Amino acid sequence: MPLDKTQLFDFLGLVEKELSRQITLVAVGGTAMALLDLKPSTIDIDLTGPGGAIADFKQALKTSVMASRSISTGMASCSARSFLGTT
Repeated sequence: MPLDKTQLFDFLGLVEKELSRQITLVAVGGTAMALLDLKPSTIDIDLTGPGGAIADFKQALKTSVMASRSISTGMASCSARSFLGTT
């Protein structure tokens, strides 16, 4: 299921609610292109950032989005599913 810019921001908003502090992440690949309106959508979510930010994002993702199943693990790339422990 492709994700457009609005869906990407909705996803990030869900995760943001579970963060205990502000973090900085960098969108890459198709995610960045969709957010910059260079393509209409992306098939997965590619983000990177400093180690501490990644750890916090991973925890927030597990507790909010994945736990509630409001977003499918199928939208994460294979490496992301491995990263999240949902392979």
